[in-house]
Amino acid sequence: MNTFYWITRLDSIDKLLLGFIVIAFAVFFVCLIGFGVALDEDYDENKENPAVKYFKKSGIISFIVAIVLSTINTFLPSTEDGYLIWGIGGTFEYLKSSDKAKELPDKVIEAVDAYLDLQINKLQDSKEETDSVK
Repeated sequence: MNTFYWITRLDSIDKLLLGFIVIAFAVFFVCLIGFGVALDEDYDENKENPAVKYFKKSGIISFIVAIVLSTINTFLPSTEDGYLIWGIGGTFEYLKSSDKAKELPDKVIEAVDAYLDLQINKLQDSKEETDSVK
C-alpha cells in the first residue's frame, strides 16, 4: 500500500520541484543583476565589496540548486508512468523467472490453432447447409 501512495504523489512532487526550480532561477537572476549593480558602485580599491561577494555566492548556490532540482525532475516519472513501471516491471520479472510462464506461448498458439480449426469447421458446415436445396 505504501508503494501505491508514493506513486500517486509523483505528480505533486513534480509540481513542487518545478516551483522550487522557478524560485531558484528567479533568485539567480536577481543575484546576477545585483552582482552587476554592486560591481559598478565605487568602493575602496583595497577591499572587496561585500555586496559583490554576497550576490556572487548566492547566485552560484541558487544556480546549482536549480540545476540539481531540474535534473531530479527530469528523471521523476509521472503518476501514470509510475504505475506502468511498477506494474509492468513486476509482471516482467515474474514472467522471466517462472518456468510455467515460459510454456504459455506454445500453449496459446496451440489453443488459438484449435479454436480457429473449430470455427472453420463450423463455417464450412453452415455453408453446406445453406447450399443444399430442399
